[in-house]
Amino acid sequence: ATAVGQLHGVSATALDTHDTRLVITFDRRQTKPENFSALFKKHGLKTALLNRVSHRQRITTLAEEKEAEGETP
Repeated sequence: ATAVGQLHGVSATALDTHDTRLVITFDRRQTKPENFSALFKKHGLKTALLNRVSHRQRITTLAEEKEAEGETP
């Protein structure tokens, strides 16, 4: 995750709760998902990009999940 975190436009990296997925938060105006694929391939890692969610979509989803859990955003 260190090399990924150093890519221009990446604001955060984290493992999911099961340590099976790397979650990368980045600005699409500064870098593209293909840059991550290229980096992983360079290091011999087999990867799959699971989703490509815009910031607006992510914020909406988080708000909906909190609401469904009975919390307020």
